Amino acid sequence: MWLAAGVVVLAALAAAAVVPRVVAVGVVCATAVAWQFTPIRRVALARCHRTFAPPLGATAGVACARFGTSLGRDCLLTCWPSMVLMTVAGHQLVVVAALAWLSWRDLRRPHDRPGIGVSVAVLVAAAVFAALVQP
Repeated sequence: MWLAAGVVVLAALAAAAVVPRVVAVGVVCATAVAWQFTPIRRVALARCHRTFAPPLGATAGVACARFGTSLGRDCLLTCWPSMVLMTVAGHQLVVVAALAWLSWRDLRRPHDRPGIGVSVAVLVAAAVFAALVQP
């Protein structure tokens, strides 16, 4: 799943090379903030890091492949904006640390209270830092 997402990241890097860095970081940040409010992300976050007991026998391989694909999809739908923001920001340590903390926090919050306000604040602060500080 993440390999497929690499195409999006490469497109973001290509766009970041053409436009000013501040614009690229701003567009990615705006997209990441908007993504926080989508039902797709909310459902994917609730399903991310779930566990699975595969059946025994001949169907185990297929069941594990199906589970792995769906788990990878949910992980991707939850975290892709943060990963693209980190990439466009040049993997600055402060940005990576802030967004890693945000991912850690999101997985530990109750799914009926996602704490979107804090998520938006961290995304915007990381983007402002990335736009103002050159790597």
